[in-house]
This record gives sequence, C-alpha cells and structure tokens, in this order.
Amino acid sequence: MPRLDVTVDAAGATLGRMRTEVGELGSLIEGLAGRYDFVIVDAPATRNSFVALRLAPVVDGSILVVRAEHTRAPVAGNTRDQILDAGGDMLGAVVTGRRFHIPRAIYRWL
Repeated sequence: MPRLDVTVDAAGATLGRMRTEVGELGSLIEGLAGRYDFVIVDAPATRNSFVALRLAPVVDGSILVVRAEHTRAPVAGNTRDQILDAGGDMLGAVVTGRRFHIPRAIYRWL
C-alpha cells in the first residue's frame, strides 16, 4: 500500500520517552501530519503506560477502545476522564469482541 508505514515499540521511540518535552511531541506529530494523510497511534492502556496521556493534548483526538465483557464501565469512564483532564479531545469509542448470545427461547424456533 503506498504511503503506509508502520512502526512498533512506541515505548522505546521518541513518542514513548518520558523525557521528551510535550512541545517536541507536538512538533513530531505535526511533522508526521505533514507527510501522511492520517497518523494513528495505538497507545497502551493508561493504567499500564503514560503514553496516551502525554499525547492527548497534541493529537487531534483520541478514540477509546474497550473490550466487551472485559472492560468495566468505571474503568472506561476513568480513562475517558484522564484523557480529557490531560487536555485531549475524545472522538468516540470502539467496542471489540462483542458476542451476540442467542436466548434459549430463540433456539426453539431454529
């Protein structure tokens, strides 16, 4: 795919270093935005890493990804609040791993 680059180990890169100044993060994101149509950063959960909170104020928005039947509502709400408190904008949420359980009454009709 043209103009598609993927990098791994963000924690070891400039984006993931705690010593990187927020202004430098903003400059890095602006540089990437000038080169690519879209820049997507897949950051670890806020309970495991500071990366998402450090990037929140310098990116256009954040999308919270939660796993159905695994992520509890208070944890998702707390993460949303942390991102907003850090100066970020929430664009929405994505639910992964949703299972559609069929009630027993429906099985009688099958």
